[in-house]
Amino acid sequence: MNPINRLGQKVVCIIRLTDIMSYCPQIKEAPERGKIYTVAGFETHTYGPSIHLREVASVTCPCDLLKNAPWPIVAFRPVNERKTDISVFTKMLDGLSRKRRTDA
Repeated sequence: MNPINRLGQKVVCIIRLTDIMSYCPQIKEAPERGKIYTVAGFETHTYGPSIHLREVASVTCPCDLLKNAPWPIVAFRPVNERKTDISVFTKMLDGLSRKRRTDA
């Protein structure tokens, strides 16, 4: 199962897709490597599993007969959206420093 698997999921572009704009002057924008995007939809295209993005329009290129084509999913990886909470560790350290003060 692909780790990119739900609508609204944050993904980061890991491939330089902006090169596609040099092939067809009709393509005005493409995902930029290193930027974060939101998954807006899924589709299987001729080049495999693909995604639509909320922030960037899908590919429309009359040169290659593409109309509203999704971006290849292999060009993205999921962003870890877990919130990091270290409060449990700081409590442990606080407990240790208090114990050391009472032992001294």
